[in-house]
Amino acid sequence: MMNTEGNNGNKPLGLWNVVSIGIGAMVGAGIFALLGQAALLMEASTWVAFAFGGIVAMFSGYAYARLGASYPSNGGIIDFFRRGLGNGVFSLALSLLYLLTLAVSIAMVARAFGAYAVQFLHEGSQEEHLILLYALGIIAVMTLFNSLSNHAVGRLEVILVGIKMMILLLLIIAGVWSLQPAHISVSAPPSSGAFFSCIGITFLAYAGFGMMANAADKVKDPQVIMPRAFLVAIGVTTLLYISLALVLLSDVSALELEKYADTAVAQAASPLLGHVGYVIVVIGALLATASAINANLFAVFNIMDNMGSERELPKLMNKSLWRQSTWGNIIVVV
Repeated sequence: MMNTEGNNGNKPLGLWNVVSIGIGAMVGAGIFALLGQAALLMEASTWVAFAFGGIVAMFSGYAYARLGASYPSNGGIIDFFRRGLGNGVFSLALSLLYLLTLAVSIAMVARAFGAYAVQFLHEGSQEEHLILLYALGIIAVMTLFNSLSNHAVGRLEVILVGIKMMILLLLIIAGVWSLQPAHISVSAPPSSGAFFSCIGITFLAYAGFGMMANAADKVKDPQVIMPRAFLVAIGVTTLLYISLALVLLSDVSALELEKYADTAVAQAASPLLGHVGYVIVVIGALLATASAINANLFAVFNIMDNMGSERELPKLMNKSLWRQSTWGNIIVVV
């Protein structure tokens, strides 16, 4: 589906390209809601849950990294299915299910982008057609970039993730200046039920690191770059989440948290930076959703390329359309 380096002259992806794909996939719109939901369960101990979630993600990511380094391909996890289960019906069913999951995820994240865009550009409007229009628009733009070259995808992801991280770091730095230790001191440990439930929620905020495995065949030295990329991406994301959790619990009261759990990050930004903070968070959410869509499309197109080369998809799906795009890519996007 997407032609690889060997036949289109693409530049190989570097460490920071792969890291950006991982961070872009992990730090999506979900964290803007998951952080508040986790805080409802763990309160002042929320940062501990994100730390444990990061440790779990690191172990899982290490397995992905070693597999990606040992068996570099653009298929990522679906290639691991084949190697573990053989080229049978079961591995094919899992591959198609995973592909469907990614397609649904892209649709949901694109809708979130549309909602934030309408909220930002058409304040007070809840027009469904506007939300869908912006959702379709961002998918079309990211599809175009994914059709150009692997290097274009990596470069765009570096830019989007860089701006997004600067916005979130600005919020964190502003929060540190007004940090109230009394609000984040743990007076009593949470119950075991709340703790494990919260780890389950926080782990969802790390879902997406597996997208980096789809880039294993596009780097010069996967044995070196893949383990480093997973370590850096998950490590940076863990530190980011812990810092956001501390800022959130310091500046948002329990009553506000209960009322605005789904927009807790925006509530934290308002007292720190006023209306400017609100605008910054909305822009951050737009960039987060855009980079997540870009990373997910990168994975989808590479998985379809891999399945096409293994003759697991009809020939039409593998027929070239423009640059790296194929008819299969367009069908999935639609």
